[in-house]
Amino acid sequence: MVQILPPAFLPSRSGRFRQTAAASEALDQHLQEAITELQPAETTQSPQPPNPGKPAMSTPADAGLNVKQLMEDHVRTMGEIHKAQLELLRASLQRQRDTVATAVGSVAQKIDGQTDDFLAIMGRFTNDLGIG
Repeated sequence: MVQILPPAFLPSRSGRFRQTAAASEALDQHLQEAITELQPAETTQSPQPPNPGKPAMSTPADAGLNVKQLMEDHVRTMGEIHKAQLELLRASLQRQRDTVATAVGSVAQKIDGQTDDFLAIMGRFTNDLGIG
């Protein structure tokens, strides 16, 4: 039977997780019942040694700590992803600013070049009229 439980760990403003007492007790009880249901009847086999690479979950509290560690790792990974995406956004916005600055600079240089030509034409015009 699947039972939905309240979260045992709630995020705080600092990004860390804090454990709620009521949810923790409910989770411990639920896990203990699930472990009891999954335990096989008396067997004659010798118990298997725990995997050295994986933490042993001998109590509901151990399982809760593993969930807490998993959630902390998830929050840290999400923070790293968020940070990388913001850096990508910053780089993209900088490229846009550089493109605009280059384009506006090119237009300004073109106008400045045309202004020089205009002034030369006006100088010849005024010379021809004998004004200058």
